[in-house]
Amino acid sequence: MMDRKKKRLLSPLLERTLDALKGQRSMQTLENYHSSINKVKEFVGDGWEHLTVEDITRGWTDRFTTWLESHHGDKPQTVDFYLRTFRAVYGHALALSSEGTDGKPFSGHHTGGSFPAKRALRKEEVQRLLSPSLRQTLPENQREALDVLLFIFYARGMVFKDVYGLTHRMVTDRHIRYLRSKTGVPIDVEVVPELEEIMKRYHREDSPFVFPFLHEARIYCIEAADGDKNRVESLVRDIIDRGAWPSDDHQRLRDIGFVHETADSYRRTDSRDFIVGELERTLHNGRAGRLLEAYHDFHRSREKDTGNRVLTAIQTGQGVLLFDDTGRGLERAESYLQYNADNFFSPIHRNTDKLGVYYFSTDNARLVEKARECGSMFTPDDRCRFIPARAEFLRADILRGCKPAVECDMSPDLARYREMLKTFKLMENETPFNIGILDRLCRTGNLDEMPENRNFRHFCSFSSLHSQMNHSFLSSQADTLLGSSMRQAVSDTARRILQNEYDVRGYELLTPDTRRRREKKPEKTGKRTNIGR
Repeated sequence: MMDRKKKRLLSPLLERTLDALKGQRSMQTLENYHSSINKVKEFVGDGWEHLTVEDITRGWTDRFTTWLESHHGDKPQTVDFYLRTFRAVYGHALALSSEGTDGKPFSGHHTGGSFPAKRALRKEEVQRLLSPSLRQTLPENQREALDVLLFIFYARGMVFKDVYGLTHRMVTDRHIRYLRSKTGVPIDVEVVPELEEIMKRYHREDSPFVFPFLHEARIYCIEAADGDKNRVESLVRDIIDRGAWPSDDHQRLRDIGFVHETADSYRRTDSRDFIVGELERTLHNGRAGRLLEAYHDFHRSREKDTGNRVLTAIQTGQGVLLFDDTGRGLERAESYLQYNADNFFSPIHRNTDKLGVYYFSTDNARLVEKARECGSMFTPDDRCRFIPARAEFLRADILRGCKPAVECDMSPDLARYREMLKTFKLMENETPFNIGILDRLCRTGNLDEMPENRNFRHFCSFSSLHSQMNHSFLSSQADTLLGSSMRQAVSDTARRILQNEYDVRGYELLTPDTRRRREKKPEKTGKRTNIGR
């Protein structure tokens, strides 16, 4: 006998589930649910729109788990995260549904997280780390790493991100006073003699940082085998594990620059052997050694020469941030532009009519120092992400008399957003793209503005209206009262999503409590300084 039980599509059920959970779960939890659903979409591919609740069986979860492990084989916690969060949102969906399901599709899959063994050091291990004899056996970069480790130990477990951004201005009256990067809580640490010794060891007049070497550009050289260039990370790990390449091998970026600028073009290569060979030859050649020293002196003097430095200033409604003309400075300027693009529709730009980029030279030492300090506003990893809470915005007065080299209209509109991406060659982000589409739908009520692709995550919210408006009867009633009512329904749906799922300027829900909070507590996106008054 044919099974007459109606199958339930999973996609619209999950959409209704997420809508129902708003207000009951935190935004972070809802974002985790979205991430797990997107991972399932990636796994299912073109079959996502046809996937049903009944398809989620033990066999399906086995295949999903195998697929996750093949994509995140070295990260079991990531596999566990996607399994655990999808199981949770799937359970909520079943609870919302009028019918249950047969079987337990997630049974047998461990989703309780993994707990590593306790990682406290034994007394003998701590004594070995403190032994002067250990330091004498280590190369330079490992001695630096040891000092950072000991600094963290004596500083009561200061996290590395805070160590990276620690400056001498934070050290006063034999105390280190700083704001914890993760929580913003003020921390006060007494400077014990061991801490003082480490800080003196690395103190440099030309750097504001306690550990200047953490901010130096270094190149770690590795040669990938032919045909294996897409597996550099695993290749590096494999070579080091086999002992074929010392893990502490590195060259300073400035030394590599010297080699490339002075070596004969017909001999020059990018190989590690060539670079190391040229530097060794330099050490044994008096003239070449003097040239290398002069090369370093030139760059050190250029760093101190504020009169010939070109600064980049980026101005928004929040104020001005400065960036120097080093490679790191330019990378951070680009990252800050990407941050503004990713938050194009955010209320942080409620006072931003235009974003301006300026280039100017100055002999103002305080401005040059501010540009150098921009590094503390970005994460120290390769992604170099902007940290709004650490931003110190300058007043617009410093740009008086200057004209922007580039200017972008920051009106909250999808077309303006795409113009900004094109102007600065930035990456498109899913969130502002979705907000821009929803904004157009809200303004026009015209579903022709809605793209039918996976990048628009709210397609299911409009699928019913889309089907009705494309009905042979309704399609001819566009200019009637019925057509106007349907467009209003589209607009209202888009507005509801914008107000409840996003933080968009122009769509804020101003309840009395929200209004009182905004009047009492300013937005935490950095602070302004008095420079420029």
